[in-house]
Amino acid sequence: MPNTGSNYSDPLALATVSDLQLRFPEVVSGIEPSVLADILVEATSFIEDNTGRRLAPFTNHICEERLFGISPDEYGDVSADMPIDIYGSLGISKAAALGASDLVRHLWLDQYAPFYPELWTYSISSMRIFRTYGDYQDIDFNHGGILGPNVTDGHVWFRLGTFIPEGSFVKVVYSGGYTLGVPPALRRACLFQAIKYVILECEPQMRSSMDLKEIEASVEMNIINWVRG
Repeated sequence: MPNTGSNYSDPLALATVSDLQLRFPEVVSGIEPSVLADILVEATSFIEDNTGRRLAPFTNHICEERLFGISPDEYGDVSADMPIDIYGSLGISKAAALGASDLVRHLWLDQYAPFYPELWTYSISSMRIFRTYGDYQDIDFNHGGILGPNVTDGHVWFRLGTFIPEGSFVKVVYSGGYTLGVPPALRRACLFQAIKYVILECEPQMRSSMDLKEIEASVEMNIINWVRG
């Protein structure tokens, strides 16, 4: 898991202090590792703000939204003879009793991996559905029938019969990000953005000999594919 150095692991950044010291030894010479760690976190925040995505490993991120829309062809006609588990049967029975025929089956988390999905992981802390009837339900991912979230698009697919009428509100608390490694372009962008901060704040005498516009262009080039459309 990437971090900001052996002694600076929280919060996490897209590059480490060791990366920065190895790539730019002359520029960062004499600067305290704790200062470099803070700068890397600031650089990561800059990249995430400008791409509209969480990229570095994160914890307890909150996703909240109302749920709408199902595919009638997908849901189909659920009859008593259809093989379905007890949870689905109870949900369908409750929906029929309350007259809620349209049950939402899909949710998309707001953060996912647009590239390098093999390096991304999810960990769901909690998912709670608040219904307009005044009650709520905690979704148990340990029971079969709920698929996801998919790392490529954040898609969660609820089991047939899960009682989620349209207009229900969902709150998901989850962790994730590029926890198994950082894509090279994001690491490079973080390093260049960090060096820009170092030059501006710690080594202003280097401004005359270094082109900050070239550094800015390199950052933009390396993050362009991650910008949320």
